[in-house]
Amino acid sequence: ALCDCPSLLESPDVDKLFPSDAVARARAVLAACPGGTGAYSQSKGIQICRESIARGIGARDGFSANADNIFITDGASPGVHMCMKVLLRNSTDAILTPIPQYPLYSATLTLYGGSLAPYYLDEANGWG
Repeated sequence: ALCDCPSLLESPDVDKLFPSDAVARARAVLAACPGGTGAYSQSKGIQICRESIARGIGARDGFSANADNIFITDGASPGVHMCMKVLLRNSTDAILTPIPQYPLYSATLTLYGGSLAPYYLDEANGWG
């Protein structure tokens, strides 16, 4: 809300209405997006957001992530579709897919003419 309606940041009650970290983050995002959040950004997503994601991955997983290698999508489905379009040429191209699987994978493979290469997850064997 703060990024889409920056005038909220000028309210004398902004600190009562929003947590201080949200206010600080909104100010940082808006400073990095002179055209606002409704304007077009880089195809990969807003740089400051990708940098924050990279830091979060590093904190959570214990290894560094490069913000330049992060692509923000508007959900899992568009991200999977984008990857499949890039990876699949024809029915001889297969994607390794864990079973049980999220149906999006097999449906998208069918849509783009690829093949499913299933592998089975075994909890008793450490998911291997």
